[in-house]
Amino acid sequence: MSRVRIKVCGFTRSADVEALAGSDVDYVGFVLWQQSPRAVPITLAAELARRVPRGIGVVGVMVKPTLTDAQLAVGTVGVDELQLHEVADPTPFLTLGVPVVWVAALVDGAAPVAPPGTLLMLDVHDPERHGGTGRTVNWSHASELARSTRLVLAGGLTPENVGRAVSLVRPYGVDVSSGVETSPGFKSIERIRQFVTAARQPIPETVS
Repeated sequence: MSRVRIKVCGFTRSADVEALAGSDVDYVGFVLWQQSPRAVPITLAAELARRVPRGIGVVGVMVKPTLTDAQLAVGTVGVDELQLHEVADPTPFLTLGVPVVWVAALVDGAAPVAPPGTLLMLDVHDPERHGGTGRTVNWSHASELARSTRLVLAGGLTPENVGRAVSLVRPYGVDVSSGVETSPGFKSIERIRQFVTAARQPIPETVS
């Protein structure tokens, strides 16, 4: 199994961002949707992005953005990737020159199909919060989907369950927000390090 990518999402404080040095996290996410409890204004996101330790990518998380909104995130914040929620067709966003992560949900067990050129993130469907719910997806269905597509698994992951999730689903990457927080937007570096350790050393599947 290849090295799983790890993204920690929903940072709001510079101290939390700076504490990631040496954490082995691959990406940090800044929520640019202002109705989220973890939202940061684009000017603050730009300041936080400058404090991200070297080697960690910056992801701009957006809900129903216009192409102009996304251009602003790329140009002002300097995001390395865009994570798009509630976007029917993410293809136009590929013209901005950064990778696009398209967020979808398993609805009644039906597997979403990622548009060509995008990376698929699987999360719990929530029309109000769009992530950070603490609820898990169906890992068995996610595992079937991960066999045929590069999949980032989100939804209710914690240091306590991510090892099991990685073993079962074998995703390309995992995404965590509420599972490493003391409160929305306030991260625990200890929980983050526990999460990384568990994700990198997944629980072996039991052989029957």
